[in-house]
Amino acid sequence: MNRRSDNETRTRKGAYTKTALVVEAIRDKILGHSYVPGEHLTEQMLIEDSENASRTSVRLALPELQRQGLLTIEANKGARVANVTKEDLNEIHDARLGLELHVVRQLAECPNVRLQSARQINERLANLMREAVGLSGEKLQTMGRESANLDLDFHVELSRLAGFANTYGPWLELQRNRFRVLARPNLERLDGSTVSEHNRILDAITEARMELAQIRAEIGKGAEALAEFQKASLEDGAEERIVAAAAQFRAAKELADAVESRVLDRLKSAIRIHLTNSMLRWEIRQTA
Repeated sequence: MNRRSDNETRTRKGAYTKTALVVEAIRDKILGHSYVPGEHLTEQMLIEDSENASRTSVRLALPELQRQGLLTIEANKGARVANVTKEDLNEIHDARLGLELHVVRQLAECPNVRLQSARQINERLANLMREAVGLSGEKLQTMGRESANLDLDFHVELSRLAGFANTYGPWLELQRNRFRVLARPNLERLDGSTVSEHNRILDAITEARMELAQIRAEIGKGAEALAEFQKASLEDGAEERIVAAAAQFRAAKELADAVESRVLDRLKSAIRIHLTNSMLRWEIRQTA
């Protein structure tokens, strides 16, 4: 009985390993642009193109590739490479602008959340950029892919720190695959600007935290002034105190509004510049 169980376990593990290898092989061909968006992929084609693939392993691999956003599977029609268009990429970019701003605003509101893990990812990216100097050919292409992955890892980590690990993070991972179906890193733009833009985002969050702390302090003063205003309004001959308390409260409110607007503008600018430049770091392939 135990021997049979062990054999079944080994069989399942073997099937899983083989399927994982087939998933990786097909994924590499899609992201390497051997298959074009919308191309119909037959089981026989995938068996012939993937080393050691079988009909069973291909059938098991297809749903996983669909989950990763690389394929679409339709009943009685089979599998096709995700039909991603340039317009889709623009929509992803526009959606990210709003979502990323929400992430950094959340981090600005949470001064106790450390940003060190995101800084470490950016340091790894900086090291990679230094290693890429003087490279060419396949080695440079590999560096380009790794740098694009680290760029997205940085944003996934920010979303995790902001508390969106189960929502925005997985969405970003899915969009990374969809993006790479149609685009590849533009090696002519492989430089240290991504690192600088990441630092600008982190600095904007840090500065926002300091300024928001000032807002809270001023609002606290405004609340005290309001309490004084309410107390003074019940007393005779307190007109001057009432005017002074009301003026202090208005000043605190105006300062809070101004600081919040300045903080939001700085965060927006850092995110917009980075995501706009990120689009330029990708080379959109020509499709039929």
